[in-house]
Amino acid sequence: MIADENDVNDPSDEGGSDDDISGRAAARRAMRDSKRQSMRSATLRRKIAAPAEGEAPPVHKPEPARTARPSAERPAAKETSAEGYNDERGGRRRLGRRRPSETSFANGSQREETPAPKIPRGVHREQKRPDEYELHTHPDGISHRVKIGDKGPARPAPVRRKSREDIHGAGPAIVDISKMKSWMSARRGGRGVKAADPKAAADSLRRAFGVDPKVAVILGSGLFPAGSLVRGKTVSFSEVPGFTEPGVPGHPGIVSCGDVNGVATLFCEGRIHYYECGSMDETVHPVKTFIEMGVERLIITTSAGALNPDYKQGDVMFVRDHINMMGDNPLSGKDPRMEPSIFVDLSEAYSKLTLEKAENLLRRSRARGSVGVLAATRGPVYETAAERRLLVAAGADAVCMSTIPEVIAAAHAGVSVTALAVIANTAEGEGKPLTHDSVAKAGKRHSVSLKRLITNIIGEKW
Repeated sequence: MIADENDVNDPSDEGGSDDDISGRAAARRAMRDSKRQSMRSATLRRKIAAPAEGEAPPVHKPEPARTARPSAERPAAKETSAEGYNDERGGRRRLGRRRPSETSFANGSQREETPAPKIPRGVHREQKRPDEYELHTHPDGISHRVKIGDKGPARPAPVRRKSREDIHGAGPAIVDISKMKSWMSARRGGRGVKAADPKAAADSLRRAFGVDPKVAVILGSGLFPAGSLVRGKTVSFSEVPGFTEPGVPGHPGIVSCGDVNGVATLFCEGRIHYYECGSMDETVHPVKTFIEMGVERLIITTSAGALNPDYKQGDVMFVRDHINMMGDNPLSGKDPRMEPSIFVDLSEAYSKLTLEKAENLLRRSRARGSVGVLAATRGPVYETAAERRLLVAAGADAVCMSTIPEVIAAAHAGVSVTALAVIANTAEGEGKPLTHDSVAKAGKRHSVSLKRLITNIIGEKW
């Protein structure tokens, strides 16, 4: 039996027996255990409760989750005291320490709970982005922060596509394309664009002349009077498929055909230059057409400027070699697998038989001249003094703006070539600015001796 608290704490009982002292100590221990037991929660008290003798220790099972019940099924408010109230499991609970699963407050008021919406699997909860700012600076130097919206940076406004008028403007900036046939025709022979068909042009010239020429002569700037060697029908470049009309003075753009020393010869009075069309395919299209017609010998002439100080105006130079300074050639961009191969050996591009007879042909034609090296630049500008010195150092005797592309096209087809350069101006010059009119007039003036030379070359057996 537990003694009264007053008896335990009575200081007057100092002289009691040992049994009385042990009884009071046991009473004090029992009181402390009772206070501790009342302060523990019901769950902890249930866990540490000792099982009865002969019984297995209880196994804790989690309670099922409670859901809100209709107000009619909810129990009435529990009795409360000044310190708290008794729950259904017999434990004391303090006010304000209510479990989240309970649906009523300590004062008896009811609370309606709304179940949280279920989030599908794989969908993450959206987290609110923190406020972001960027610094904007005005032209006057003042800066301020601007909040960036949660929707991200704004897309730039669409820009209207510029029309042709916006780029070039109105008036003189717009070019009349219909008046630039040579410029537009360059697009036909450019890379990636289908070039003109030499076979169609050859068929057109065959129908016009009714013969298959064996020799073709191309006449350069101002040298077209040599075409008077033949009389008969003439065909304009505009009537031949793929031929472009020359726009340079001294190039009539006419094709004629006849017999010279008993040989069917075709004369091409004038040519299209690379600087006019910008296309190598278009530049060499006439040569390809003549080869398609069955031409076996090709004579190419040009009006050139002297680099060799020994050359005089009116001299005729037989070309034995050339220096291509045009930066392009008609075989560039072609399929390496084509036949004949584009890897052409140009060491024998010029007829050796003609070069061996050059001195004899000049003497019989009463013409001055020699054998030399021809250089070609793209043009249309003439060479500077430094460029002329460079060409002289490279071994060139004369310079022009044509001939070499046509020689390469003929060498690719295996056709023998004789190239003649008529000197239109000397290396020292005449103290006047060089113009194309002066070059064309000089070529026309010395075309008489060239006519005799061409006649003798065609009469020779190759």
